[in-house]
Amino acid sequence: MEDKNTDAAYVAGLFDGEGCISFGFNGSTKKGITYWTPKIQVTLCNTDKEFVEVIQKKLKLGHVYTASNT
Repeated sequence: MEDKNTDAAYVAGLFDGEGCISFGFNGSTKKGITYWTPKIQVTLCNTDKEFVEVIQKKLKLGHVYTASNT
């Protein structure tokens, strides 16, 4: 991946097929009061961890997590 326009189009297509945007809340309680903080999570799943790591490094954001099939 070298051309920025091609990179962006490729990642957009990959995200369209294997990505997800979710919205939720994180709750924490302080002195008996629960505070809710909005959370937006963008997820891209793929079976090739190295490939996802390349995209993560290119975008310079996020984290790569590995899931187990057990």
